Formats: sequence, C-alpha cells, structure tokens
Amino acid sequence: ELSGEIVDLSGRFNLNNLAPEGRSDRQAALAFARLLVMLEVPPPRAVALAERLQDAIDADRTGADGRGGEPAGLPDAPLLQLEELGRLPGFDAALLRRLQPFVTALPAPSRINVNTAPAEVLAAAIEGLELEAARSLVARRRTAWARDLADFARLLPDDAEPPDPRRLGVAST
Repeated sequence: ELSGEIVDLSGRFNLNNLAPEGRSDRQAALAFARLLVMLEVPPPRAVALAERLQDAIDADRTGADGRGGEPAGLPDAPLLQLEELGRLPGFDAALLRRLQPFVTALPAPSRINVNTAPAEVLAAAIEGLELEAARSLVARRRTAWARDLADFARLLPDDAEPPDPRRLGVAST
C-alpha cells in the first residue's frame, strides 16, 4: 500500500510578501494582521506582530528602534523557513503551531491560489470577506473551481473587495 499527500503552498499566505524584494507592502501587512486576528491574536498585538515581521525582512525599512531588522536577529532578508519566526519576540511556539497550516515562506513574491487556499487565508487576503463567507466559498470548491479571477469574483459577497490580481490567482506555481 502506498499513500501520500500533496500540500499546495500557493494556497498559503507567503510571509515574504510582507516585503517583496526588500520593500514593505502595507496591504500584505494588513492581510497578515487579519489572519493573526482570525487565529485569536488580539487586534493590537496582531498589527504589532505583522509590523515586527515586516521590519525584520524589509531591507529598506528601519524598525521602531531606528535600526533595520529586529534585535532578535533576522537579517533584513526574506525568510527561508517558518521556524525563523521563533526568533522574533511575540512569535512563540504556540502561535507558530497555529500559523503553520496557513503560512509559508516562499523565496519569491507569490499569489495566493484561491482554488486551494483555506478559508482563513481567503478571508485575510480579501478585505471585507468574513470567515463564514470564505468557508462557504471553500465548500463550493468541492464541486467547481474558479476558472479565473472574474469567475471567483462572482462568488464573493457584495461587501467584499474585488480580488486583486497582483495578490490572488487561480493557479499554483
């Protein structure tokens, strides 16, 4: 008997999108903070953690202490693996376990595949998309995938922002 599992990392939030090519992306930081809130991190702490991580990987940004990066030692460069988060204050082992199914550290900027992303990632990535509505979208995927972003946009509730093609896609890379 042979068994296996394929995990599509394109369906996860790429932490390196917080500062693609060393430059901060405010929208990505807001999306990551929304994801943290969904994982029961209080909103002020979620924003602070998103900014702390962004400071640590953004080569052009100075942290609150006036220096680049974080004192804990991330080197103003993209993350190579998720375990590096543990070196930043506030990213304890319990939070890393909660984040693991929803985030990745891909080396290049990437789009989130709306056809494979969990509901939490979709709700974080799309402003105005509530978690319950995202769960409904994920349930619909069992019978039909989105062929393109326009197809996916038709499924979104009226109060959700239209999908941003720079951040979201329908394919994995």
